[in-house]
Amino acid sequence: MTTVRLAHRRYDTDVHAVFHFPRLLGGAVGGWAERAGPRKAGVVAASCWFGGLLISAVGVIVHQLWMLWIGSGVIGGIGLGLGYISPVSTLVKWFPDRRGMATGMAIMGFGGSAMIGSPLADILMNQFRSATSVGVWQTFVTMAVIYFVFMLGGAFGYRLPPGTGGPRAGHAISGGIVTRVRVGGFSISLDGFGAGPEQSLENPLGKRGLELHQWFFGTRTFRAMTGEGGGSDGVDEAHAHRSMDGFGAFILGRNMFGPIRGPWLDESWKGWWGDNPPYHAPTFVLTHHPRDPIEMEGGTTFIFVTEGIEAALDRAKLAADGRDVKIGGGVETVRQYLRAGLIDELHFALSPVVLGQGELMFAGIDLPALGYRVTEHQASEHATHIVLSR
Repeated sequence: MTTVRLAHRRYDTDVHAVFHFPRLLGGAVGGWAERAGPRKAGVVAASCWFGGLLISAVGVIVHQLWMLWIGSGVIGGIGLGLGYISPVSTLVKWFPDRRGMATGMAIMGFGGSAMIGSPLADILMNQFRSATSVGVWQTFVTMAVIYFVFMLGGAFGYRLPPGTGGPRAGHAISGGIVTRVRVGGFSISLDGFGAGPEQSLENPLGKRGLELHQWFFGTRTFRAMTGEGGGSDGVDEAHAHRSMDGFGAFILGRNMFGPIRGPWLDESWKGWWGDNPPYHAPTFVLTHHPRDPIEMEGGTTFIFVTEGIEAALDRAKLAADGRDVKIGGGVETVRQYLRAGLIDELHFALSPVVLGQGELMFAGIDLPALGYRVTEHQASEHATHIVLSR
């Protein structure tokens, strides 16, 4: 009996130490949780914590302490980390201007759980203890089932506020304002082409590519961009203005910046738009070849990013300082961000043009599967405007 009491004290100490170790692993899984969304993260959290406790129970039965640390410390640690991050990120979306309060609410929930879970574990160990067992593995199994039921219920209970997107939406929060990632004023043909073939210095949008944008050229917004007065009002102007308004940063593909391919031959090419481009904000250019930033007139600075689309988006969100980020094209750049699930809203202008060849926008992309649906549609004489959101 003395041996059982000593074993109980030893296991009791080890178990309490294990329950504190998982908190060290929370930060390692935060990025994935934000991209996956709170429900999926919550289900994975419940599964990891449940599985980790069961592995710990087996470790106790076979007298292998390393299984205790792997189960509750590593696998369970991932579950506990996700179990903390998913409610915090959800609460911050509901209360973007009260982030401290949102975090405090989540911490309060964890504190309440500890107040219940710790004495419950002691009660269960005492309940299961016998002359031949200290009751630890039975406690692990019972606690695993209890935690799994409540954590799974919490995961399916998550709700995001309207307009903040779903899993993997590209949101950032700055100063209480939600930064959204948008595509605006992107023209496509009736047969789905977003640019014509054979882009060149003479045909920046590919052959016949300019035909896609006739709806835009006559608007007040375009004429103001080119230093002219006048222009049309109405549906086209409303969407043209919206396609350039509210952005704090832009992202362009290499082809949108110029026709040059491969390494930069020199520093002479500074874009299609002359000395004063229409962006007037930090503009990040995706490329495989490094180049120093270029400061232009009117507030535009071209910044060349070689680390990929997500790195460019992270930098653009910081530069946007709470305003939206626009994915400006070209077609393949929009497709990459679409496939990665990083765009919140897309506005396409469907022009009454058939190109027959060029760069297809939607080939191989399942928009409903990615969570997009039509939220607006308006027609004018020159285009049908369609907005997709998630």
